[in-house]
Amino acid sequence: KRVKTIRVKARGSSISKAAQVCEIVKRLTGGKIKYEEIQLYSEEIGEPGEEKTIPVIEIIILHMEE
Repeated sequence: KRVKTIRVKARGSSISKAAQVCEIVKRLTGGKIKYEEIQLYSEEIGEPGEEKTIPVIEIIILHMEE
C-alpha cells in the first residue's frame, strides 16, 4: 500500500469550504481517506499597529492507495 499525505489549509471565511472539500474527496475516493490531524489556531496579519487576528484550520488527510 502507498499512502499520500494531503494538507488542506484555509483561513477566515474559507474554513467551512475546506471542510466540505475534504468530505467530498472522502466520498469520491470511496472512503479511502483517513483524517490524521485537524489543527485550529489564529494568525495575525497586516501592518504593525493594524494587525488583525484571523482563524486558521489545517486538515491533514491520508489517502490509502493500493
